[in-house]
Amino acid sequence: MIGAASIIVAAAFNGFVVIDIARMTMRAPETSDMLKVVLQGFGAGVGVIEAIGGVGISAALFLWSADLALNNSIARWAGVFGLVAGAGLMIALATGMMRLNVPGMMLVVAVWAVWFLAVGALMTLRKV
Repeated sequence: MIGAASIIVAAAFNGFVVIDIARMTMRAPETSDMLKVVLQGFGAGVGVIEAIGGVGISAALFLWSADLALNNSIARWAGVFGLVAGAGLMIALATGMMRLNVPGMMLVVAVWAVWFLAVGALMTLRKV
């Protein structure tokens, strides 16, 4: 829950607060230096919140997959994929090896989507 909430907060902050500050800069160019510093600070804060969200959701994926990996059915493969993907994403995000810029976030969301689709298919087939 912390992971999902962090991602939502970061997106809302980027979409509303940062845009509002940019509009202020355009209305009052004489304050642009000060607002540039504020935007840099906000950008760093949002980056931390995004990383917390990414690590949180990847940790949840890892833990859910640990249970699936114990099955003797086809669900084991989704569990193994989730263990590898969750651990890999957690390590990459926590150590800074991966940045959550547009390409990085697209990769993270794509990995999450593959896992969720696999688990959804297993649930539809009543294998989990």
